[in-house]
Amino acid sequence: MIYYAFGEHNIVDMPITTDTRTPLHIGMDFNVDPGSAVIGFEHKHGIHIFDELEIFGTDTGEMCREIQQRYPNRRVFAYPDASGAQRRTSSGGITDHVILKNHGFDLRVGSVNPSVKDRIAAVNSTLKKENMRLTVSPKCVKLINAFRKHTYKEGTRQPDKNSGLDHLLDSCGYLINHLYPLKVNTQPVRGHIRRATGHI
Repeated sequence: MIYYAFGEHNIVDMPITTDTRTPLHIGMDFNVDPGSAVIGFEHKHGIHIFDELEIFGTDTGEMCREIQQRYPNRRVFAYPDASGAQRRTSSGGITDHVILKNHGFDLRVGSVNPSVKDRIAAVNSTLKKENMRLTVSPKCVKLINAFRKHTYKEGTRQPDKNSGLDHLLDSCGYLINHLYPLKVNTQPVRGHIRRATGHI
């Protein structure tokens, strides 16, 4: 399993605030089949994912409109795939990041994506019961299923992209890696630099 730290402790039926002053935090993966997003809000203990979105045969503009229809008049912080600065999934010819900005979303994204290894490690760090900062609503059945079943390709440390389970997980990974990135401990340990696995 890739997300070995995921368990029943991460599945929480948390009340969802309807206060429009509470911003939404949305991780997004740009695809056409499907376009994917996870939607959450921050609280004092971390972040709670309460909705998921998968649309087939879509583009970024349609994804934005669907989010705004579900949650009108909300401030949105979007954590997209960094490749969206160049990628165009709409017929209008403008980039995915520009489309997000045109819909009023506040982008939180670096110039390049984190490595897959670091992104997975960051998510596992937030899933661990002893330092849990990521919870998921039981209504997010596709995301939960992906956490439980996504594996590496046999004999490798590369996630199996043929499973169809990776899109929502990638969306969640962009969000979590930005909010809770792993940091490098620069103190030498036996002549090496230690990479922290749970400290932020």
